[in-house]
Formats: sequence, C-alpha cells, structure tokens
Amino acid sequence: MTDQPEQTPEGRLIQDAAIKDGRSIRQLAAKAGISDTRWRHIVKGFQPLGGGRFNPIIAPAGTLARMAEAVGLDPDDLDRVGRSDAAKWLAGVQEARERTGRDVSVNVQPAEASAQAHNPARSMAEVEDLILASDLSDAKKVQLIRDLREMRSQIPPPNRLHVSLRGEDGEQEWVEIAPDEARETA
Repeated sequence: MTDQPEQTPEGRLIQDAAIKDGRSIRQLAAKAGISDTRWRHIVKGFQPLGGGRFNPIIAPAGTLARMAEAVGLDPDDLDRVGRSDAAKWLAGVQEARERTGRDVSVNVQPAEASAQAHNPARSMAEVEDLILASDLSDAKKVQLIRDLREMRSQIPPPNRLHVSLRGEDGEQEWVEIAPDEARETA
C-alpha cells in the first residue's frame, strides 16, 4: 500500500476559499471550466487509483488560476502558496478585464504557444506527465514534480499572453497583454 500524498498548499488554499464561498463544488468547478472530479483531485493533491495507490496531482497554472478566480482569490494568494506561475495568469486576466471592461475568460495561453513556437513550460509539463506515469513511489513523484516546478519558476514568463474576451453578443476575441505589466498593476 502506498502512502496517500499530502494535500498541496494550493489545494488547501482553494479548499478553504471554496468553503467560505458557500457554493457547491459542482458550481465552482463549472465556473472554472473543469469537472467536479478534477476539482476534487486537485484540491486533495492526488487521484485515488484503487488498491491503496494514488496518483499525485499538481494543477497546471491555467487550471489553478481558473479555480482561484472561481472562489474569489487574487494573485497574491497564489503567490503566498508558492504558485507564482498561476498568479501571473490570474493577474493578466484581471488586468484585461479592467482594461477592456468586458467579461474575460481565464482561458489564457502564451502567445508564443499559439504561434506554435517552443514553450519551455509546456515541455516541463510533458516531463511532469512522464514522471506521473513512471513506476516511482508517490513520494518520489511528488518531490520530483515540486523540484520541476521550482525550476519552472526560474524560467522567464512569456513576453505576451493571449486572453480570451467575450462581448455581450457572445463573440470571442483574443487580446494580447504583457504578464509582467499586468502583475505590476494587479
């Protein structure tokens, strides 16, 4: 039997904020654009596999930003739990919303990725997937992913983000913003 992974600091943050929010997990997950099952796995920090086995779960920055927005957290909250990657995404979305006065989806992506350019953070996410699929112990997987995330935090952010805006007519438009500028104004 493998030890159950510990809840991540960001999982605890989201859980506490969700309790204060008062809406159901199903409602919050729908607002964040993920399933309630995925929400629960991210908050717990693992996915039960049966037979006493667990798959450690660490949310991608964009997913965590959507969850944080759903429960009313701000970028500083994410920074405090060591998730500056998600804080930058959330700050960019908030800045775009303030600047445009339009409803902004938290569907953000590096502009370079949308241009099919090399994205080191995306490559690291693929390495995370390989770690999770390995035969390593859960404790070793969690440690390797935390180390990888620490390395990822050393990578300069992309120069621009694409943020999805929706008008009152429901039309979607992509706007580019600079995440560092957004972070300074948030």
